[in-house]
Amino acid sequence: MTLTRQPLSVPAGNTAGTTPSAGQGIVTIFGGPDPAPALTITAHGEPKPQGSKTMGRTFGGKPIMREANKGTKPWRENVAWAARIAAEQAGITEPLAGPVRVSVVFTMPKPVSAPKRRRTWPAVKPDVDKLQRALFDALTTAGVWSDDARVIDVHAVKAYPSEHPQALTAPGVHVRIWPVTA
Repeated sequence: MTLTRQPLSVPAGNTAGTTPSAGQGIVTIFGGPDPAPALTITAHGEPKPQGSKTMGRTFGGKPIMREANKGTKPWRENVAWAARIAAEQAGITEPLAGPVRVSVVFTMPKPVSAPKRRRTWPAVKPDVDKLQRALFDALTTAGVWSDDARVIDVHAVKAYPSEHPQALTAPGVHVRIWPVTA
């Protein structure tokens, strides 16, 4: 099951169900306005899911497990490389400690047959949770966090190029990470 961040915010100073008056800010469920993310990562290339493993054997007959999707490993390496560069540029030298929130926009290649003049959604495979699994494993490998179990809140979107505010102009992924503090 993919956890998504729902719009569970209430107007500052008001109770749920009322609309904010002019000048009032929106306070998130985390107790304040969204600050700038601690880390923003952009990786280009077609997002690949991490799904099932297949059983194989070495030449010596020893059993091994490998990814069923051959594109997963290069995609994860690409994301890990982009994450290391982004962390270095942000001055992050150690894995993020404590709980984190993550916002992800996967920009998928738009099929040639898709309508050009209206917005369409990539409501087809790959599943967003399998894309997220490959992404989180790549971020763990890159040392962004010690374990993806640190993620307590996720908002993940699949979109076609330029059809979402954070969508890229070509296939790839845009990731924003915030530490959660008390």
